[in-house]
Amino acid sequence: MISKVNSTNTFETDVLVIGSGAGGAVTASVLAKKGIDVTLIEEGSHYSPADHSPYSSIGMAKLYRQHGVTPILGKPSIAFVEGCCVGGSTEINSGLFHRTPDETIENWQRTSDIAEFTHDNMEPYFKELEKKLNISYLDGVLPKSSEIIKSGAESLGWKCVEVPRAQKNCTGINLCSIGCPMGAKQSMSVTYIAEGLKNGIKLIQRSKVVKLETEKNRIHTVNAISNGDNGKQKFLRIKANDIFVCCGAIQTPALLRKSGLKRNIGENLKLHPTIKITALMNEEVNAIQSTVPVFQVFEFAPEIVIGGSVFSLPYTATGLSDCWGEAQEKMELWNRMVTYYALVRSSGKGKVRAFPSAENYAFSYYKTTKKDHRNLSIGLARLGQLFFAAGAKELYPTISGHPPFKKVDECLVYLEKNIPLKRSGLLTIHIFSSCPMGENKNISATNSFGKVWDYDNLYINDASLFVDALGVNPQGTIMAIALRNINHYLSNRKN
Repeated sequence: MISKVNSTNTFETDVLVIGSGAGGAVTASVLAKKGIDVTLIEEGSHYSPADHSPYSSIGMAKLYRQHGVTPILGKPSIAFVEGCCVGGSTEINSGLFHRTPDETIENWQRTSDIAEFTHDNMEPYFKELEKKLNISYLDGVLPKSSEIIKSGAESLGWKCVEVPRAQKNCTGINLCSIGCPMGAKQSMSVTYIAEGLKNGIKLIQRSKVVKLETEKNRIHTVNAISNGDNGKQKFLRIKANDIFVCCGAIQTPALLRKSGLKRNIGENLKLHPTIKITALMNEEVNAIQSTVPVFQVFEFAPEIVIGGSVFSLPYTATGLSDCWGEAQEKMELWNRMVTYYALVRSSGKGKVRAFPSAENYAFSYYKTTKKDHRNLSIGLARLGQLFFAAGAKELYPTISGHPPFKKVDECLVYLEKNIPLKRSGLLTIHIFSSCPMGENKNISATNSFGKVWDYDNLYINDASLFVDALGVNPQGTIMAIALRNINHYLSNRKN
């Protein structure tokens, strides 16, 4: 049900959840299932699978923040995209699902003194999620786009694994990044949020929270601006006993800092700087007609991971734009093309800030480190090596003015020297760690379960809580930590 704001634009709820992505959807749904009065507020709109369009520009306008143009400032700037709709980025990702690597759990627990955070603690939450989201491997004949990465890795003797996905009856129509019109991808809108609405969640869509009003050690009022169907705005004041901020690793710290909360908030942004190559193969691939490649290379993990990217004509043209002089005539051979990426774990720390007077703008900054630069160079070399091992004819890297790679030795030079960073088109879809959890108050923004230090009724439950860059796709970890934290909250909640 969509809640209606009363004439005074002020209302009360027991628990307010801000943001409806992987963390917020789980939080709100679990609370509603327990019979708690929950309001879920989301900046974007609520779409059903039938509302999704097969056209990239329409899908990005509907589902992405700022139509997909959200740079992380730095040297160089890094292109970043995130969802801005009910379901958040789960509506635009590929649904690839990793458990948190055991070595990562052990490292986070050790460096940040996180209570009750071990493999055994997390195991039941991952099992619950895998059942709920139908986490499963690709069924049927392996698409050529997936076969390329698998065969190339096998010929080189590299570790390569299939990553399961949150999917049910996937038909491989390759529209994951702009909203699945079949509802096959088990995003939050068709799973946790759909169930939560049946259990009584009050959903307020197209409404952006702009400030939390504090008094001593409590949040007493949440202020938001709502955008109606007629384009008119109205001001909302929401009073809640407890507030969960689940807006993601940029919007969460931006909101908190704008509200005057700064203790270890927005000071530790981590990400996966990523570089891509589009390959022209010697045979037809028809990547546009299949799901995103489901194999990833972990030979160089956890620092470097190679995987398959979304492939469509608009995305491909964008990827080739850095080499457009030589690549534009090759667009007619799109059915022989496929795009893969090399992502690296960031080694530096970025920052998140919000302009005090701006309602809709947060900005982030990350300076690529020497280690990042070296790993990106190695990642590009290994990515090119993989493509040529799989039979590629020419490779087009996302480096402005760079000539195509036509033989493997041209790629492997970057094992020894660095790519021209200023001309490299870097991107990321994975960001985290801007409000890290743990019991060490010197470095953490919250306790081990997401409760913000010094506030009795304020919690964070999203990727902001990560201690460091994960090295794998983060949705599984976000949701498992959210389940863990909300169960802890329920066990300590005073009715």
